[in-house]
This record gives sequence, structure tokens and C-alpha cells, in this order.
Amino acid sequence: MENKRSSIEKMSDGIGLFFQGIVELFSDVVSVVSKVFKQIDWELLAKSSTDPEIQKYYAIYHRTKNSRIKKKQMKKIKSILYGG
Repeated sequence: MENKRSSIEKMSDGIGLFFQGIVELFSDVVSVVSKVFKQIDWELLAKSSTDPEIQKYYAIYHRTKNSRIKKKQMKKIKSILYGG
């Protein structure tokens, strides 16, 4: 004979899944917002920098449409800015 679950157990499982989904959604939103702030942060630092090397790399980054070159320039700028 099968064990039948009570409606309270089913409801508590449903509520648990609901809150688990809310937590996952919230963590995804926080992750996206964090990435956006990091992106804005390095661009503002690069724009306002007086370092001629950063200015050179940022000018190339800003002019090009090729994503491969943009990534290389961004990596160079970030390594200078953050010392990485």
C-alpha cells in the first residue's frame, strides 16, 4: 500500500520550492547587477585616467567593432588599472 502524503506536506513542499526559486532568482539578479557595476567601473576609470598607455588602449577599444580586439584591449586596460 502506498503512503499517501497529507495536503499539509504537499503544501509545505510547494512553499519550499517557491522560496527556493525566489532565492535563485534573487541571486541571479544580484549577479547581473554586480557584473554591470564592474563593467561601468572599469570604463569610467579608463575614461578619466591620465595614463597615456590606458588612453591608447581605450581609444582602440572605443574605435573598433571587432569583439576579439575589444576583449584584448579591455584585458590590457583592466590589468593596468587593477594591477593584475
